[in-house]
Amino acid sequence: MEVNLKSIAISSFGCSEIDREHEVFLDILNRIDYVYTHDLDHEIRRDLMVELYKFLDFHFQSEENLMRIFDFPYSDEHKLDHERLRHLLADIIGVSNMDMVDLSELKDFVNIWITEHISSLDGKLIQHLMKMKSEE
Repeated sequence: MEVNLKSIAISSFGCSEIDREHEVFLDILNRIDYVYTHDLDHEIRRDLMVELYKFLDFHFQSEENLMRIFDFPYSDEHKLDHERLRHLLADIIGVSNMDMVDLSELKDFVNIWITEHISSLDGKLIQHLMKMKSEE
């Protein structure tokens, strides 16, 4: 089953730091799609999956730092979802053979991340950050 990760889009929220990080995440997904579509080397696949996980971890830490700095009232719920998504992605890419990574599972993960996390929880965080910045 062919999965086109390039078709996934993330809405911009107007917070440049978080928007940029979401775009980098999509760039990594596009590279993964290219590598799998062109049946490139196993080592490249593994390295991209590691990059994806490390970047997602960095992005979540970045958001969590902003939550602490700006006293975000829903930070516990948001952080719990970060942990859930970290574990979900680790399960998907945690296979020893990168040829075994199921791109449809990866796409499902991305759709969950976008529809459940970004649209809902990140939206609340962005609203809070914008409100705090306007009060400065």
